[in-house]
This record gives sequence, C-alpha cells and structure tokens, in this order.
Amino acid sequence: MSLIEEALSAGDEQADACIKGYAFGDRFCAPGFCHATSNFLAGTFKGYFDSSDQLCLSTSYAFDNIPSDRVILQSFVDDYCLWWSDADHDCSLDVQERLPSAFRRRAMKRFQELNTMSAEEKGKKRCYMEHVSDVEKEDCQALHMRYDEKKDLAYFE
Repeated sequence: MSLIEEALSAGDEQADACIKGYAFGDRFCAPGFCHATSNFLAGTFKGYFDSSDQLCLSTSYAFDNIPSDRVILQSFVDDYCLWWSDADHDCSLDVQERLPSAFRRRAMKRFQELNTMSAEEKGKKRCYMEHVSDVEKEDCQALHMRYDEKKDLAYFE
C-alpha cells in the first residue's frame, strides 16, 4: 500500500497528524515542511473528518496553534461548509458550539457567500496550496486567499 493510500485509509488520524505537523513546522520555523504538509492535506483530503468529535478537536487545535492568515485554516472552513447539512445530526448545534469562534465566523461568511454567489462564481476553483514563490502562484489559475487581519476573515480573489 502506498503512503497516500495509507493516509486515505487512516482518515481522521492522518488529517489530525498533518494538522499537528503543520503547527510543529510553523513553531520551529520550517516553512518548507509547512508547505508540504498543507499541500498534502489540500491535495488529498476532502471531508477531512469522519466524526464530529474529531472535527471539534482537530479544528480547535488548528485554530489555537496555526496563525490565522494560513490558507489551511480556511480550507477546513470551506470543506465544512460544502459538506454540512442541517439534517446531519453530526453537525448539530452542540457540535457547532464546540467549534472555535473564529471558525464559526469564517463559516458564517462562507455560507453567506455561497448563498449569494452566482453559479459561475461558485464554479471558480479556490486554491488551498501554499505556493513557494510568486511565480508559482501566478501560474496557478485558481483564486487565492487574501487574509484581512482586522476582520479576521479570508477572501478569495
């Protein structure tokens, strides 16, 4: 079994390890490690967490230990907003109350965007990769995140 197949079969545990690895790399000033970890998550996992408990634990850890301007945090929010359903008991009010307030604020903004966007706007791909250079970023055709520190919100342009 390849490393990626193992990661996909590990599910929550692998995603959680990537989050903790990213925080570790950031704390010890290892940007290359952070880029690789974030890009692995962005390219591999969708619907990161199989359980609401793991979602709350991992998201809380990420928002407490990763700087607010990192696209990895917004990827968790956007993924949650795409998969959330009010009929899903795993996304109940109790679960939402346990999520970090910064996560909930970003999720409210994302739901508002999804509610008001045209089909064409919704179809524009968002990039969750951490590009290592401006040239690499310019070559990418997707929308990229801009973080507004005053509002503590992310915008894709």
